[in-house]
Amino acid sequence: MTHTDVPSNSRRNFIKMAALVGVGTAAVGASEVYAHAQDSPISQSGRGFRLHDPQALPPSNGYSHVGEVTRGRTIYIAGQVPLNAAGELVGPGDFRAQLEQVFANLDAAVRAAGGTFGDVVKLNYYCVDSIEPAQQRAVVEVRDRYVDTQAPPVSTLVFVSRLVRPEWLVEIEAVAVLPAPSQAVVVIAQLDFDSVETTRKAMDLARKVALRTRAEDGCLHYAYGLDVDVPTRLQLSEWWRDEAALQAHLHSPHLREFRTGLRKLGGSRAATVKRYAVDSVSDLVLPRLNQ
Repeated sequence: MTHTDVPSNSRRNFIKMAALVGVGTAAVGASEVYAHAQDSPISQSGRGFRLHDPQALPPSNGYSHVGEVTRGRTIYIAGQVPLNAAGELVGPGDFRAQLEQVFANLDAAVRAAGGTFGDVVKLNYYCVDSIEPAQQRAVVEVRDRYVDTQAPPVSTLVFVSRLVRPEWLVEIEAVAVLPAPSQAVVVIAQLDFDSVETTRKAMDLARKVALRTRAEDGCLHYAYGLDVDVPTRLQLSEWWRDEAALQAHLHSPHLREFRTGLRKLGGSRAATVKRYAVDSVSDLVLPRLNQ
């Protein structure tokens, strides 16, 4: 095998890395290697917050009472005012036109952070008190073009005597929650057999699957070999771009063939599968293996 990234002075059975944020371990039959690597995914998809209205609170009208952040990155957007990218006032004396510009600015800000307006969990409105009640409806009408009206952001609206500049009629600030960046995932499989001969045959199976595995989208590293200290132990180490890439591999035809081949070999005692979510791989040390 190629010993790329395998330090010669390392005798560790498993990997070490600078930043571990999640670990899962399972002891299973060697022919079922990787089966438990699918349990409890490290990465999660979807929004990292929940908007809801507790029954103990009065009914809300066009907003949510509670925004619960469960994961992800919190983005704070400063109060936006009715100025365009050139710093020019848009809609002098026109409340609706100023609202349009403010929401356009908020949308540009959240997109610059890598999100969309659907990631906004809270809006704070500051309107001058000279706005007539009939004009206030424009707030909802403009906002509803940007937000999920079935689960609108948590909101607060305050009337003030004036803003920093007297020509500004409205200022709005926002908080958004964006998904966390995808994390790389490392899987280490340790397969113990009852004889050196069976272990060598298992390594031949690993050699056959290696080329197809390394060609998979998202496979950053794949290595296999015999443990230098335990000749009846086969180890495999894999490094995947993210959880989605690993899951695609776990359902690949060649991995099914590998499992089938291990079952036909027999003579296996057990396997241990460890998986790690990796923030940094700069200190990654893989097992020392022999061809």
